[in-house]
Amino acid sequence: MQKAARVKVLKKLKKKRRKLVKFVESVGEDFEDLVQKWSTSIIKVTLVTGIFLTTALPITAASIPKFEITVTNITPTEKENLRQKILEYLANFGRSRKVNAQLLSDLVSQITGLPTKAVLAGNKIPTVFGAIATEKHLMIYPGENLSQHLAGEDDFQKYSWTQMSTTPSAWGYFADSKNTVTEEQRLEEKYYLVIQTFEVENWNQNWPQLKDWYKFRKLLVYNPENGKGVVGVLADAGPAQYTRRAFGGSPEVMEALGLARTRTQGEVLVFFVDDPANTIPLGPVSQETILASTSGEGQ
Repeated sequence: MQKAARVKVLKKLKKKRRKLVKFVESVGEDFEDLVQKWSTSIIKVTLVTGIFLTTALPITAASIPKFEITVTNITPTEKENLRQKILEYLANFGRSRKVNAQLLSDLVSQITGLPTKAVLAGNKIPTVFGAIATEKHLMIYPGENLSQHLAGEDDFQKYSWTQMSTTPSAWGYFADSKNTVTEEQRLEEKYYLVIQTFEVENWNQNWPQLKDWYKFRKLLVYNPENGKGVVGVLADAGPAQYTRRAFGGSPEVMEALGLARTRTQGEVLVFFVDDPANTIPLGPVSQETILASTSGEGQ
């Protein structure tokens, strides 16, 4: 598309979006809530949508044409193009946090091959984009110490600097005792994530039910700066608002994201992983992870 034609199209889209927002608000509806409901059915994001990622207004389902194309088996070059589009989009809208979560989820899903969701079973992540930093190791069982926690000398050299939390996580211990620890529980702690669940809508009113739903919920954290991703579980609440961070990750998560000890903070995207059959393994996203996500039933 020629530059002049592109500018003309974008101007028309912006004008239509303003009219739509005004109409939706006039009938007492919340525009952004409707956008989240519409976007899943309206758009399957492809490389074609790249021309809309640098507009001067937040991208919503209402400002994007209805594409029915779904890209499968995209090439490394195409994945890199999508990653660059994400970076362009975040450069425009990331500071204000007014991003279209579903749009970004669709892009990341195409890049990683994983079934990521901005909303799952009606539940949301308070924000899908923000700063992340290294958290301490969590005790898997009561009384565990750092020497017991880390597998060997190599792990101790790489990960002991963060020390270990002296209290259990927001959801308690992963196992009741040292003798009952499973490999799955060790992996859950190894690749654990932290989000601000206290910002979840209606958390104070419905926290007993919501806390149970969010406990160890499978998530994907994606670093758009380098394209690295990790599948982990939500195992603690935080960080505190004064830190100006939205997320936290275990030392192993941070290393896998390319945000290891020398760079303990970066900006990432976090989404739910829709994995009811529990076929997607925890850990860095790899071809094996992608294959597992497409082989399980119920995806």
